[in-house]
Amino acid sequence: MAGGWVTVAGGGGGSGGGWWRVGGGWWWWWWVTVASDQPMDPSKQLVHEKKPKWEGKACAELQGSKAEQVWPLLEDFFGVNKWFPTLTTCLPIEGISGQPGCVRYCSGFRTPVNSGDEIVNWTKQKLLSIDPKNMTFSYSIVDGNVGFNSYVSTVKVVPRGEQGCDIEWRYEVEPVQGWQPQDLDCFIGSGLQVMAQRMEEAILATIEIEKKWEGRVSAKLIGFKADQIWPFLEDFFNVHKWVSVVDTCYGVEGTSGEPGCIRYCASTSDTGSGETVTKWALEKLVDIDRVGQCLSYEFVDSNIGFECYMATMKLLPIKSTEGEGSEIVWSFVMNPVEGQTQEGLVSFYNTVLQGMAQRMKQALGAAKQN
Repeated sequence: MAGGWVTVAGGGGGSGGGWWRVGGGWWWWWWVTVASDQPMDPSKQLVHEKKPKWEGKACAELQGSKAEQVWPLLEDFFGVNKWFPTLTTCLPIEGISGQPGCVRYCSGFRTPVNSGDEIVNWTKQKLLSIDPKNMTFSYSIVDGNVGFNSYVSTVKVVPRGEQGCDIEWRYEVEPVQGWQPQDLDCFIGSGLQVMAQRMEEAILATIEIEKKWEGRVSAKLIGFKADQIWPFLEDFFNVHKWVSVVDTCYGVEGTSGEPGCIRYCASTSDTGSGETVTKWALEKLVDIDRVGQCLSYEFVDSNIGFECYMATMKLLPIKSTEGEGSEIVWSFVMNPVEGQTQEGLVSFYNTVLQGMAQRMKQALGAAKQN
């Protein structure tokens, strides 16, 4: 017999033994087993149970702002303090804003669990990834005093319809001591709502500024060539000769008709109560093209509320059934003026220009008679 077992039962506790025959001899083997219902010493456990992370999602709706308008505000990783409530400080610690690996320091924000305390909360947050095409980024908290361990957030802008968008903010974090999951939901959810409101207000304000008023009026001078009219327009310091609403015009800087020169224009009117009001503007000649018979000027200061005002006056030769002559084209662009309308301003300019053309024709007619 080459080999075989002879089993011997052991004592309590699951012990036992047996003889094993190998070749010409017998070998004794002994084993001990531990019952499965006996508790194991916790200190000898190799695997510790880990609590699952808290996960959540907040969403804010922006009805009047497009996704491509909102994304640049979120993409500015070092500028989050402009939008998140009670966050007073956001400083760059490492890297370039908006590039993976950059780190920001955020402090001053309040949380639901210590809103009444004088604790200055702070965190260091690292940008993990960013996808401008899909308008999303992820970041983690790498240090701080709020107890957020293994915190990772993903923020995404989702287009919604033609005009609006949603901001989605997903997060996960290990359970936070002293907090409940609903505390974190409230903190992120309410903060996101304020962020969205502030962003939408900023976007709408920018749109209003970008909505410039533009206008264009023209006047024909039949029988008078452009070469006859141009000297009147070129004389930059004497516009009061032709514009009825300007009482005074004189140069305050430079040479008339040379780029960079500045004229002072003013008009005085009676308020009806025995008092007079003077409206004035300082106008700078920006460019002049004597060959093309065109000039541009801007307001550098005034008391009439015209901001970012730029105007161009150009002479064009014309041929029509009425005869040959010239045409003055006066165009302008400016910020909206409080208390006025764009249509009203265009109408005013048209009236002024028609009066200019009439005065110029009268001056040329008188010169021809003489």
